[in-house]
Amino acid sequence: MTNHQHNVETALKKFPKAKRIAVENFTFGSTKMDMATSMNLGVDTAAYKWNAHTVNAIRWVINHYQPETLAGACACGNRSFVLPTVTKPENLIVVPEPVETLVPAPAGWDSVG
Repeated sequence: MTNHQHNVETALKKFPKAKRIAVENFTFGSTKMDMATSMNLGVDTAAYKWNAHTVNAIRWVINHYQPETLAGACACGNRSFVLPTVTKPENLIVVPEPVETLVPAPAGWDSVG
């Protein structure tokens, strides 16, 4: 279970009349309650006629956003779930750093102008 899924479940327990699909869909990928998110929430609330529990659950999930970590911590402090960890170094995927390749200018080419 990811932090997002756990936060959605926690919000649905706190706001039992919330619409699950609305909470899951609106909060997926939302990391902060900025002006654009708040305005979008207002428009969607009016368009889909979401109840107060649904709006409050959405706000709760977004306000308790935490990036995924290997520790498996969530907004409510529950550490009963653990994200997968890499146990063997040979299972790590190493991504090489980008290397900038310099190509010499052709003879007689003036780089200034």
